[in-house]
Amino acid sequence: MALEIHKENGLPSSLEEAADRKLMGLICETKGDHEAALEHLVLASMAMRANGHETRFDEAIHAYQKALAALKSSKGENHPAVASVYVRLADLHNKIGKIRDSKSYCENVLCIYEKPAPGIPQEEIACGFTDTSAIYESMNELDYALKLLHKALKIYNDVPGALQL
Repeated sequence: MALEIHKENGLPSSLEEAADRKLMGLICETKGDHEAALEHLVLASMAMRANGHETRFDEAIHAYQKALAALKSSKGENHPAVASVYVRLADLHNKIGKIRDSKSYCENVLCIYEKPAPGIPQEEIACGFTDTSAIYESMNELDYALKLLHKALKIYNDVPGALQL
């Protein structure tokens, strides 16, 4: 409701809105809705930046890198959970304008999914290609994004019993 009030007032982003968005980000994160959490944290950071305050992206990046290190040591370098964290890091870096870093994380994702370890569900690989495609699309690299979507579509079409698209 607080975010709706901020929206209705139509005022430039305030520190109060940033605080409300950070709270929503934490709530979404605890509920497992990482996409919504990231969106709220990015918008909170933008509001803070608009008001002359330091961003908290460094904290988010540090948290993801800690998670990445833990997953690599416990599950291995090529585990889909590692790829998932790379996707989050790529998306975060893209949203803060660090395109080179974002592409580097996308390349790490693709290294995992283009040569998947045995036992990784095909649908998970296709989803990884789709998520990475969305990041490339937002960077306006439409040809590469489309290429990744075609890879995902081929996987979905090759899954036994799946609806042919």
